Amino acid sequence: MSRQVLAAAAFMCAAATAGESQIRAEYTAAPLADQIILSNVAECPTGPLEIAIYLSGSAGELIVSGDAEAKLSPGSKVRVNDTNGNPVDVTVVEDALFLTVTNFAPGHGIELNVPLDSELDDGELQSVKSAGALITGAEAVISAPGDAYWVGLFGTDGQATVETPACLS
Repeated sequence: MSRQVLAAAAFMCAAATAGESQIRAEYTAAPLADQIILSNVAECPTGPLEIAIYLSGSAGELIVSGDAEAKLSPGSKVRVNDTNGNPVDVTVVEDALFLTVTNFAPGHGIELNVPLDSELDDGELQSVKSAGALITGAEAVISAPGDAYWVGLFGTDGQATVETPACLS
């Protein structure tokens, strides 16, 4: 009897996990433009949804620093494609990026090359760099139609994972 209960519980956990949505954000510092890659690591498509990256809480006090010629600079609104060819609208303000995603297929990603800068002085900046990723503490927020939203914090590994209780579609 106990084996049947355990088997049923394992099946229910597997079924619940298969229906979860998971978006991962990865940050990589680079000399000219930092890279933020958003990936749908779930087993189901998701969308429509909004994805926001709030930099204001980052350890490096990061801001978008692009000049007028940069594709992603404060005040810009651009359209990029995900790796599946679906359009994604991106709005940039000084301390945040906002993405509107209509269909985010499993296993696909959105790559953003964003010129980021730090508001820290050189001494503070070196201290933060030696302690881990500059983006530590920034937030990745997923919003679904209505009032539902989920938050993931960037860690010292430069990654944030946002899990929702179900596939958003």
